[in-house]
Amino acid sequence: MRIEVFQPATSRPELVVLDAIGTSWETVAEAPDYTVPDETGKWPDERDPADATRRIQPGQTLITTPLFIHNADAQKRWVEVQVVAEDGTTAKQLRTFIPAGYLFSHPIAGLTLTKFDLTSANGARLQVRAEVGGFLSLTTSTVVGSAEQDLPTRAAS
Repeated sequence: MRIEVFQPATSRPELVVLDAIGTSWETVAEAPDYTVPDETGKWPDERDPADATRRIQPGQTLITTPLFIHNADAQKRWVEVQVVAEDGTTAKQLRTFIPAGYLFSHPIAGLTLTKFDLTSANGARLQVRAEVGGFLSLTTSTVVGSAEQDLPTRAAS
């Protein structure tokens, strides 16, 4: 995911709501990168391939609260959570049953998803899926912004 901005990106909070988790993996949070104005050309290796007057800036998404998952079904249902790294490596985080009518809290706050590879289509992603679609809902909060510690530092000669 690439976001076009008019100045170097700053962080912004986002509320994530997924009303009905499906049975296929669904991305609930993803690290973006940014295309930002840079007509100086000081960073030749970080140019935006779509616009030579811009460069690509790495991005990150910080999960700031637990994942809250509610089961509205009359039966217990399982939910799975995984993280897919930018290189495609998958790490399963959770598979648990949630009793009927219960609200489950998955302690994931503090997880940072990153996107550093300028050529990859996706940054790191947080994904969920459910045993049966339509009964489980999810909420969490994130902060999305640039990975400022990794701004380009090489200047053209």
